[in-house]
Amino acid sequence: MTTTHPTAPSAYRITPRRVLHAEWHKLRSLRSSWITVISAVVMVLGVGLIMGATYTSGGGDSDVDTVVLSLYGSVLAQIFLVVLGILMTAGEYTTGMIRSSLTAVPARLPVLWAKAAVFTGTVFSVMLVTAVVAFAAAQAFLQDTDQAASFTDPGVLRALSLWTGTTLAAAALTLKRRDV
Repeated sequence: MTTTHPTAPSAYRITPRRVLHAEWHKLRSLRSSWITVISAVVMVLGVGLIMGATYTSGGGDSDVDTVVLSLYGSVLAQIFLVVLGILMTAGEYTTGMIRSSLTAVPARLPVLWAKAAVFTGTVFSVMLVTAVVAFAAAQAFLQDTDQAASFTDPGVLRALSLWTGTTLAAAALTLKRRDV
C-alpha cells in the first residue's frame, strides 16, 4: 500500500506579475533597448530644438500648430520605437532565449501580453516625458514669435498626450503589420 503525502504548494507559481517582471527585466538589461530608446528621445528633442531655433515669424510655417511644430521629431522617433518592438519580440528568437521563456511560462499568451504591456508602458511614459521636455525646449526659442505657447494654454497638455498616444499607436501598428 502506498501512502501519498500532500505536496507543499510551489513558491514559484506563474503569475502575471512575475511574467511582467521578467519581461521588464529583459528590456532593462539589454544595451540595445537603452540605445534604441535614447535614440528616439534624441530625435524628438533634437528636431524640436532645431524647429524652435530656426523658426521665423514671417515664414510660411505660421499656420502650423505649435505642438506639432515642437514634435516633428516624433515621426522619426517612430522608426526607433518600431525597432524597439522588434528587438523585444524577435530578439529572443535570434538568441534562442525564447526556449527559456516558454519553458518557464508554457502558455504563449501571458508572455505576449507581458511583452505588449512592457512595450506600451515604457514607450508611452518615455515619449510623454520627452514630448513635454521637447515642447518646453522649443518654447524657449519660440517665446517671442507668433508660435509662443505655454502649458496652461487651452489644449496644449491634451495635444501633447494625444500626440504621444498617436506615436505609440503608429509604432505598434507598424510592428503588427511586420509581425509574421
